[in-house]
Amino acid sequence: MVEKQGPGWPVTEQPVRGLAEMEKQAIIVAVRACRGNLSKAAQLLGIGRTTIWRKMKEANISTKELKSYMTG
Repeated sequence: MVEKQGPGWPVTEQPVRGLAEMEKQAIIVAVRACRGNLSKAAQLLGIGRTTIWRKMKEANISTKELKSYMTG
């Protein structure tokens, strides 16, 4: 939640997620949309294949975790 108010601070009731969490969710959604094909998911996100692997590592997304998203 954004707690500060006043000039320059938005007032919102919705939680603000960090960029890392948003990036993780974008990767998961793209991989699901591409049925597990990481090369196609990377292309959909506009990043390279090695970049998606690096970002998965940074976000602690394992291939096992991705498979659970594919079935659930």
